[in-house]
Parts: sequence; C-alpha cells; structure tokens
Amino acid sequence: MGPTMSRQRSQQEILTALGQRIAELRAAAGLTQDSLSLLSGVDIQAIQRAETGRSALSFERLERVARAMGVTIGALFEGGEPALPAPEWSGEEAQVIAALRSVPDDRRELVLPIIKILAGVQRLTYAVEEPES
Repeated sequence: MGPTMSRQRSQQEILTALGQRIAELRAAAGLTQDSLSLLSGVDIQAIQRAETGRSALSFERLERVARAMGVTIGALFEGGEPALPAPEWSGEEAQVIAALRSVPDDRRELVLPIIKILAGVQRLTYAVEEPES
C-alpha cells in the first residue's frame, strides 16, 4: 500500500470521526437533522453526508452547524462535553430562528418588536398625527 492509500484512509477516518461527533452533539442538543439544517442553513443532505463521513463540510458550514448546536467549532474536534450549553429548541422555535436568519440584516431590527408584541412583552403603540390647522 502506497502513501496515497494510507493518506486517503486517514482522511476518511477523520471524516468519519468528525461525522460521528456532529451526530453525537446534535443528539445531545435535542436536534434532528432537519432542525439542524433549518437552524444552520446547511442543506440536510450535506449534514447527512457529513454525519456518515461520506463528505466534508466547508469551514463556514462547520461553523454554522456548531453555532446552531450551541457549541464552539473546537467542540466538533474534541471529545468530552460540549463547550457551551446546548439550547433546547422546539421544532417551531427552530423554524422561527431559521426564518429570522433569512431576513436581510437591514430588516432584522423590525422583527424583534413584532415578536415582543406577539409575546405580550411590549405594547403596540400608534403614532398619531395631529391634524393640520
């Protein structure tokens, strides 16, 4: 066996171990592959391939997946407990977060007051224009 075969095997071992770690952390966070896809914005097929070691995620995607699970990117490569406490989101909460992430940055400031009003945390105020005299 030449150096190329050995190198390919070790790359495959790394992908497999990383995929197992992602699946482990995802389960610990109480997320399905579908909800992780929604929260991270990473295609579910890419998550499935990564978890089975069939393909690698880009650094950007690894970062988004880690953030969605509530861990640091380093936690994906380390054993032991997650570095940050994992959030516990329901399916609907995951959908809200995914939707919020799709809102352009210049419009996000408009979303929080709407959510607060719906939650009853903030009262709806109306601007009343004075009639011209």
